[in-house]
Amino acid sequence: MSYISRGSDIGDGGEITLLEELYLSQIAALGTATYFLRINAAGDGLEYVAAPTGVTVETPAEAVNSINTEYTATSEPKWIVVDGGQYFANNGYTYSDPTVTVDFAPSGYIKLIL
Repeated sequence: MSYISRGSDIGDGGEITLLEELYLSQIAALGTATYFLRINAAGDGLEYVAAPTGVTVETPAEAVNSINTEYTATSEPKWIVVDGGQYFANNGYTYSDPTVTVDFAPSGYIKLIL
């Protein structure tokens, strides 16, 4: 087995075996939560990090009518979906608590991904 490291070095798989052993040795200590393994900030070791728990999709109460551009959110969106397109803060919409202002009025639907 071989791998490609962060520095694009090709190894013989010894590091992969080490990672598998580290993973197996830590399972009991981590319990039932979902974690993933990543290189630490210093770049000289590994750390377990709790996996994200997901997102919430919110449909604003305001009218979708090809005119309205302001919608109320319960919290700041990670991104929004408008008429099938995905947009991110300052690239399709702006957020000023609690208002989401889209750059163009949706004609079909708007979903806030929180």
